[in-house]
Amino acid sequence: MKPPGNLGDRKLEDVVELFKDIPLTLPDCNKKVDHYFCCHVFLKQCIQSMHSSGIINCPDADAVVNDELKSQAKENGQAILLRKSTYMLNKSKVSS
Repeated sequence: MKPPGNLGDRKLEDVVELFKDIPLTLPDCNKKVDHYFCCHVFLKQCIQSMHSSGIINCPDADAVVNDELKSQAKENGQAILLRKSTYMLNKSKVSS
């Protein structure tokens, strides 16, 4: 299976550098939805950064994180806690 995204001539280290510039604070635009800074806020900002850089096509990071990922976590969380599953790979319906 080919990993999603298009690094082009960039290296994985270049992507990591994008993430280093993301502040560990709650942006004003997220305050109505998230209320406080946590991992999914950071994940949304990572997705937005990769989208802006052309690595992935995901114009709606909120839909991926707040809808798709939370739904998948609820569906599969118990299996992971019981060690019946270790990780999952899901194709987003929102991004490409």
